[in-house]
Amino acid sequence: MDRNAEKLEGVVTDLRKAGGNVWSAVADVAQREELHESISAAAEKMGGLDVAFANAGIGGDLGFVLPDGSANPSGTIDGLEDQAWRRVVEINLSGAFNTLAIVAKLLKTQGTGGRIIVTTSVSATICIGFVGMAYNAAKAGARHMARQAARELAPYGINVLNCIAPASFITNIGAGAMAKPEVQAAFAKLSPLGRCATTDEIQGLALLLASDASSFITGAEIPIDGGSVTWPCVVSLDPTRRVMNFDFGQPLTSIIQMAYVVQDIQASMKQWVSCMNVGPWFYLERWGGDEAVYRGAPSETEIALRWHFPATLDRTDSASRLKSRRCIRELIQRTGYGFHHFGLGSNDYDADIRKYQQRGYNLAFQARVPTGGRVGYVDMRELFRASSK
Repeated sequence: MDRNAEKLEGVVTDLRKAGGNVWSAVADVAQREELHESISAAAEKMGGLDVAFANAGIGGDLGFVLPDGSANPSGTIDGLEDQAWRRVVEINLSGAFNTLAIVAKLLKTQGTGGRIIVTTSVSATICIGFVGMAYNAAKAGARHMARQAARELAPYGINVLNCIAPASFITNIGAGAMAKPEVQAAFAKLSPLGRCATTDEIQGLALLLASDASSFITGAEIPIDGGSVTWPCVVSLDPTRRVMNFDFGQPLTSIIQMAYVVQDIQASMKQWVSCMNVGPWFYLERWGGDEAVYRGAPSETEIALRWHFPATLDRTDSASRLKSRRCIRELIQRTGYGFHHFGLGSNDYDADIRKYQQRGYNLAFQARVPTGGRVGYVDMRELFRASSK
């Protein structure tokens, strides 16, 4: 079912060519009576209803920042127009409710159980500044609605509202905005996999939740997001200071990291927890960085990282050796274990590196990170020693 008759007919044609037994209807999920007629007709045509997939949704307007990080006044809480709010909530939340209510009544009447799948979003879990407020709120509402319906309908043998929570998929949502390279690039930075997904990559999860293989799954939300919900470094705009903020509170150009080299990473984590009650910890078992260079030569350094975000302040990293390459050997020989560096955020890596080099600092190490950004380690020790003499 879709409200776009032309596109719907194209999909039906493709499915029939592939051998599918397909029936379609033009319907708007926001119009309950119209939707009820279409779902009832489908159930009668197909001899009953087994699975319903509430997948209809629209993207709505952008949030309070644009994908390039600039401010978007029309997407702020006091700038978003009532009509824009209602349009997204009407389809993404009320439309899902209409589908659930109609399907639940049909399945109860049939008495044979069934499955209902709802498309939510990782935006129901994490806040991304350039995703619209109405979209985030509607998807979060749909997720919780599905959970309550799962409890209510379980006695009827209805495995409900297992939610699929996609992240950055290249679809027609947002008037086809996801087809634009600049939009894809902005979303790709939110995933450890560093890319957006195609619709083919969501089929397997949908089939799982529609099949008997999911017989003991109900009320669940399963992210299919390339790891976005594990990637805590989302950037937003502080409009009062006109600077970018990380989602853990620090301005982009301030200190965001304190790093230490340790001999036993597990023991060090336990010590941080017992002494300062820090956590939760995030793990990265092997990182050497792509295109890594140490003091002008290619580097094969690999380190294990553990990091945590104390309160809303700076980030603390711990690293242990996996491969004792040149830069790690030099580090331990010269300074031993312990404090290694502090990290500053940057919105112009090349310009900031040039600035430090012009001051006489040495660029000791640089590499690319999984989000597509870069890190550079500037060695200030020689200048500090000279200034202290």
